[in-house]
Amino acid sequence: MTCRHLKIIVSEEPIILYKYLRFGDGARAVLRDSTIKFTSPVEFNDPFDSRVELLLEGSDKDWKKFFNRAISEYSHKKMSPAKRMISASRLARKAQSDEALNGKSFVDYVNDFGVLCLSEVNDDILMWSHYADSHQGICIGFRASPTDYYFRRALPVNYADEYPNITLFDDNDKRMEATLLTKSNHWKYEKEWRIVEHQEGAGIHPYPEEMLACVILGLNFPQECREEIINMLASKHRKVEILEAKMCERKFAIEITSIPNQ
Repeated sequence: MTCRHLKIIVSEEPIILYKYLRFGDGARAVLRDSTIKFTSPVEFNDPFDSRVELLLEGSDKDWKKFFNRAISEYSHKKMSPAKRMISASRLARKAQSDEALNGKSFVDYVNDFGVLCLSEVNDDILMWSHYADSHQGICIGFRASPTDYYFRRALPVNYADEYPNITLFDDNDKRMEATLLTKSNHWKYEKEWRIVEHQEGAGIHPYPEEMLACVILGLNFPQECREEIINMLASKHRKVEILEAKMCERKFAIEITSIPNQ
């Protein structure tokens, strides 16, 4: 099995990252309570997301290091040296099983992480349609400049034609990056960035209120909900800009404009 070369597209670092949302309880919590949902990879809408190919190629030195590490994992247990060797061999066989070959074992591991998916663009027609309730929702902007740490943690997603390769000898950070930060080229229009939460995992987590930069109302955002947005943001300690999406006159495009008399 030979190593494949990935076709990778990486965007430059953005100053603001965006989250498209339906205007429901989740979006209200983001604006009102400064909390946001980190999703388990098992809930992703793309079944190809987080899939990898495990390569078993390695030097004698790599395999020796792997076995020594496997044996040391059993050293604290009350086992004879022979039993530790047997257990390490079982681990090696498991690593070469069909389940490991298709990357399932490591995918099960990363499913415990929480992932926040963001975008560097706020005017993509498809994203407004898919993630913002057919343009009836909102797009929230968060500060991600070098001085604003929370969203500055986001890493760009790589887009490729084939699954990324990992090996038994890669460290967990490298395997995590390949698994959670690689998607099919079909999705490259999203220009996605992700924050991976290792410790807290999936769930609703707070974010610093001052990181909220702006809220963009969709083309079809209900008129009766505008006042609710304005009132929620009025209580913030820092001004949050309210914008709206407008349909361009002569092309299939959206422009983002300020709301008059805001």
